Amino acid sequence: MIQFAPIPGAAMRTRSPFGFQLIDDVTGDQPLGEIAAYLDMLVGATWVATDLRGVITSCAVLAYPGLGRQREIALQPPKSYRVRVDAALYRPFYRATSTGIVVSVPPYNDAEPIGTFVPTFGQLILLPSCPYPYPAHIPVLRGEVVDSLARPVADALVSDQLFGERTLTDERGAFSLPLRQLPPTTADTIMVSDQLGRVGSLSITLPGSLASGVLIPIA
Repeated sequence: MIQFAPIPGAAMRTRSPFGFQLIDDVTGDQPLGEIAAYLDMLVGATWVATDLRGVITSCAVLAYPGLGRQREIALQPPKSYRVRVDAALYRPFYRATSTGIVVSVPPYNDAEPIGTFVPTFGQLILLPSCPYPYPAHIPVLRGEVVDSLARPVADALVSDQLFGERTLTDERGAFSLPLRQLPPTTADTIMVSDQLGRVGSLSITLPGSLASGVLIPIA
Protein backbone atom coordinates (compact mmCIF):
# COMPACT_ATOMS: atom_id res chain seq x y z
CA MET A 1 0.00 0.00 0.00
CA ILE A 2 1.08 3.58 -0.58
CA GLN A 3 -1.04 5.39 1.96
CA PHE A 4 2.08 6.45 3.85
CA ALA A 5 5.46 7.43 2.43
CA PRO A 6 8.38 8.32 4.73
CA ILE A 7 10.09 11.70 4.43
CA PRO A 8 13.84 11.54 5.21
CA GLY A 9 14.62 13.37 8.45
CA ALA A 10 10.98 13.83 9.41
CA ALA A 11 9.34 12.45 12.53
CA MET A 12 5.94 12.13 10.86
CA ARG A 13 4.90 10.40 7.67
CA THR A 14 3.15 11.99 4.74
CA ARG A 15 0.12 10.52 3.04
CA SER A 16 -0.84 10.14 -0.57
CA PRO A 17 -4.63 10.53 -0.82
CA PHE A 18 -4.68 8.32 -3.89
CA GLY A 19 -2.51 5.98 -5.91
CA PHE A 20 -2.97 4.44 -9.34
CA GLN A 21 -1.17 1.35 -10.59
CA LEU A 22 -0.02 1.99 -14.17
CA ILE A 23 -0.80 -1.08 -16.28
CA ASP A 24 0.26 -1.91 -19.85
CA ASP A 25 -2.93 -3.42 -21.32
CA VAL A 26 -0.95 -5.60 -23.73
CA THR A 27 1.35 -7.26 -21.20
CA GLY A 28 -0.55 -6.69 -17.95
CA ASP A 29 2.74 -5.47 -16.52
CA GLN A 30 4.50 -2.14 -15.98
CA PRO A 31 4.36 0.27 -18.94
CA LEU A 32 7.23 0.97 -21.30
CA GLY A 33 8.91 4.33 -21.83
CA GLU A 34 8.37 7.64 -20.11
CA ILE A 35 5.07 8.56 -18.44
CA ALA A 36 4.17 12.20 -17.75
CA ALA A 37 1.56 12.93 -15.07
CA TYR A 38 -0.46 16.12 -14.64
CA LEU A 39 -2.72 17.31 -11.83
CA ASP A 40 -5.55 19.82 -12.24
CA MET A 41 -7.59 21.43 -9.45
CA LEU A 42 -11.25 22.33 -9.72
CA VAL A 43 -11.71 26.06 -9.14
CA GLY A 44 -15.40 26.94 -9.33
CA ALA A 45 -16.52 25.08 -12.44
CA THR A 46 -13.14 25.20 -14.18
CA TRP A 47 -10.22 22.79 -14.11
CA VAL A 48 -6.98 24.70 -13.53
CA ALA A 49 -3.59 23.10 -14.13
CA THR A 50 -1.28 22.93 -11.11
CA ASP A 51 2.50 22.60 -10.92
CA LEU A 52 2.26 19.72 -8.45
CA ARG A 53 4.35 16.76 -9.50
CA GLY A 54 3.47 13.18 -8.77
CA VAL A 55 5.77 10.30 -7.95
CA ILE A 56 5.89 7.07 -9.93
CA THR A 57 7.29 4.35 -7.71
CA SER A 58 9.49 1.45 -8.76
CA CYS A 59 6.30 -0.65 -8.86
CA ALA A 60 4.72 1.80 -11.35
CA VAL A 61 2.30 3.36 -8.85
CA LEU A 62 1.47 7.02 -9.46
CA ALA A 63 0.98 8.91 -6.17
CA TYR A 64 1.00 12.46 -4.79
CA PRO A 65 2.52 12.27 -1.29
CA GLY A 66 1.53 15.19 0.93
CA LEU A 67 -1.33 16.37 -1.26
CA GLY A 68 -3.96 17.95 1.03
CA ARG A 69 -1.54 18.59 3.90
CA GLN A 70 -2.06 22.15 5.20
CA ARG A 71 -1.20 24.25 8.23
CA GLU A 72 -4.81 25.27 8.92
CA ILE A 73 -7.70 23.00 7.98
CA ALA A 74 -10.62 24.37 9.99
CA LEU A 75 -13.81 24.59 7.91
CA GLN A 76 -11.95 23.69 4.72
CA PRO A 77 -13.88 21.26 2.52
CA PRO A 78 -12.27 18.53 0.42
CA LYS A 79 -10.82 19.68 -2.91
CA SER A 80 -11.39 18.02 -6.25
CA TYR A 81 -8.42 17.12 -8.41
CA ARG A 82 -8.12 15.59 -11.86
CA VAL A 83 -5.27 13.25 -12.76
CA ARG A 84 -4.07 13.04 -16.37
CA VAL A 85 -1.23 11.07 -17.91
CA ASP A 86 0.56 11.25 -21.23
CA ALA A 87 2.85 8.67 -22.84
CA ALA A 88 4.31 8.28 -26.33
CA LEU A 89 3.46 4.57 -26.54
CA TYR A 90 -0.01 4.62 -24.97
CA ARG A 91 -3.44 6.21 -24.73
CA PRO A 92 -4.92 6.07 -21.20
CA PHE A 93 -8.14 4.05 -21.14
CA TYR A 94 -10.02 6.76 -19.21
CA ARG A 95 -9.96 8.91 -22.37
CA ALA A 96 -12.68 6.69 -23.81
CA THR A 97 -15.14 8.40 -21.46
CA SER A 98 -13.45 11.41 -19.81
CA THR A 99 -10.51 13.80 -19.82
CA GLY A 100 -9.03 12.49 -16.56
CA ILE A 101 -9.61 10.66 -13.29
CA VAL A 102 -11.31 12.83 -10.65
CA VAL A 103 -10.47 12.37 -6.97
CA SER A 104 -11.57 14.13 -3.78
CA VAL A 105 -8.80 15.14 -1.35
CA PRO A 106 -9.67 16.20 2.23
CA PRO A 107 -7.34 18.59 4.10
CA TYR A 108 -5.25 17.32 7.00
CA ASN A 109 -2.23 18.17 9.12
CA ASP A 110 -0.18 16.43 11.80
CA ALA A 111 -2.46 17.61 14.62
CA GLU A 112 -5.67 16.75 12.77
CA PRO A 113 -5.11 13.70 10.58
CA ILE A 114 -7.52 12.50 7.95
CA GLY A 115 -8.84 9.89 10.37
CA THR A 116 -11.21 7.46 8.71
CA PHE A 117 -10.55 8.73 5.17
CA VAL A 118 -9.66 5.80 2.89
CA PRO A 119 -7.23 6.62 0.09
CA THR A 120 -8.34 6.00 -3.48
CA PHE A 121 -6.39 3.15 -5.03
CA GLY A 122 -6.95 1.55 -8.41
CA GLN A 123 -5.56 0.77 -11.83
CA LEU A 124 -4.80 3.24 -14.58
CA ILE A 125 -4.92 1.18 -17.77
CA LEU A 126 -2.72 2.26 -20.67
CA LEU A 127 -3.84 1.07 -24.11
CA PRO A 128 -1.27 0.70 -26.92
CA SER A 129 -0.97 3.57 -29.39
CA CYS A 130 0.40 3.44 -32.94
CA PRO A 131 4.14 3.52 -31.98
CA TYR A 132 3.77 0.64 -29.51
CA PRO A 133 6.55 -1.93 -30.11
CA TYR A 134 4.54 -5.12 -30.59
CA PRO A 135 6.52 -8.36 -30.78
CA ALA A 136 6.87 -9.65 -34.34
CA HIS A 137 4.60 -12.66 -33.73
CA ILE A 138 1.56 -10.56 -32.78
CA PRO A 139 -0.76 -9.70 -35.71
CA VAL A 140 -1.72 -6.03 -35.61
CA LEU A 141 -4.62 -4.39 -37.41
CA ARG A 142 -3.84 -0.78 -38.29
CA GLY A 143 -6.31 1.79 -39.49
CA GLU A 144 -8.15 5.06 -38.98
CA VAL A 145 -11.54 6.09 -37.60
CA VAL A 146 -13.37 8.99 -39.28
CA ASP A 147 -16.72 10.69 -38.87
CA SER A 148 -19.40 11.27 -41.51
CA LEU A 149 -17.39 14.18 -42.92
CA ALA A 150 -14.23 12.06 -43.19
CA ARG A 151 -12.60 13.91 -40.28
CA PRO A 152 -10.36 11.90 -37.91
CA VAL A 153 -11.91 10.92 -34.57
CA ALA A 154 -9.62 10.94 -31.54
CA ASP A 155 -10.09 8.73 -28.46
CA ALA A 156 -12.53 6.37 -30.14
CA LEU A 157 -12.54 2.93 -28.51
CA VAL A 158 -11.65 0.21 -31.02
CA SER A 159 -12.17 -3.45 -30.09
CA ASP A 160 -12.63 -6.82 -31.74
CA GLN A 161 -15.90 -8.64 -31.18
CA LEU A 162 -14.52 -12.13 -30.59
CA PHE A 163 -11.96 -11.58 -27.85
CA GLY A 164 -12.27 -7.94 -26.74
CA GLU A 165 -8.79 -6.74 -27.70
CA ARG A 166 -8.93 -2.96 -27.44
CA THR A 167 -7.17 0.31 -28.13
CA LEU A 168 -7.91 4.01 -28.58
CA THR A 169 -7.38 6.22 -31.61
CA ASP A 170 -4.86 9.06 -31.44
CA GLU A 171 -5.34 12.69 -32.50
CA ARG A 172 -5.13 11.63 -36.16
CA GLY A 173 -7.83 9.01 -35.67
CA ALA A 174 -5.21 6.30 -36.19
CA PHE A 175 -5.01 3.06 -34.22
CA SER A 176 -3.07 -0.19 -33.98
CA LEU A 177 -5.08 -3.09 -32.56
CA PRO A 178 -3.38 -6.35 -31.50
CA LEU A 179 -5.26 -9.52 -32.46
CA ARG A 180 -3.31 -12.00 -30.35
CA GLN A 181 -6.03 -14.59 -29.85
CA LEU A 182 -7.40 -14.82 -33.38
CA PRO A 183 -6.48 -17.89 -35.46
CA PRO A 184 -4.27 -17.16 -38.52
CA THR A 185 -7.27 -17.44 -40.86
CA THR A 186 -10.55 -16.25 -39.41
CA ALA A 187 -13.25 -13.58 -39.67
CA ASP A 188 -13.99 -10.99 -37.01
CA THR A 189 -15.84 -7.73 -36.52
CA ILE A 190 -14.15 -4.57 -35.29
CA MET A 191 -16.39 -2.36 -33.15
CA VAL A 192 -15.85 1.39 -32.64
CA SER A 193 -17.50 3.92 -30.30
CA ASP A 194 -16.69 7.40 -29.02
CA GLN A 195 -17.71 9.79 -26.23
CA LEU A 196 -20.46 11.33 -28.40
CA GLY A 197 -22.25 8.00 -28.66
CA ARG A 198 -21.32 7.46 -32.29
CA VAL A 199 -20.63 3.89 -33.34
CA GLY A 200 -19.26 1.98 -36.28
CA SER A 201 -18.10 -1.48 -37.25
CA LEU A 202 -16.05 -3.28 -39.88
CA SER A 203 -15.86 -6.95 -40.86
CA ILE A 204 -12.32 -8.21 -41.33
CA THR A 205 -10.70 -11.45 -42.41
CA LEU A 206 -7.22 -12.53 -41.43
CA PRO A 207 -4.64 -12.36 -42.73
CA GLY A 208 -5.87 -10.25 -45.65
CA SER A 209 -7.04 -7.25 -43.60
CA LEU A 210 -3.58 -6.91 -42.07
CA ALA A 211 -1.94 -6.13 -45.41
CA SER A 212 -3.04 -2.48 -45.48
CA GLY A 213 -4.71 0.03 -43.20
CA VAL A 214 -8.49 -0.09 -42.79
CA LEU A 215 -10.90 2.83 -42.64
CA ILE A 216 -13.81 2.71 -40.18
CA PRO A 217 -16.51 5.42 -40.35
CA ILE A 218 -18.70 6.18 -37.33
CA ALA A 219 -21.98 8.06 -37.13
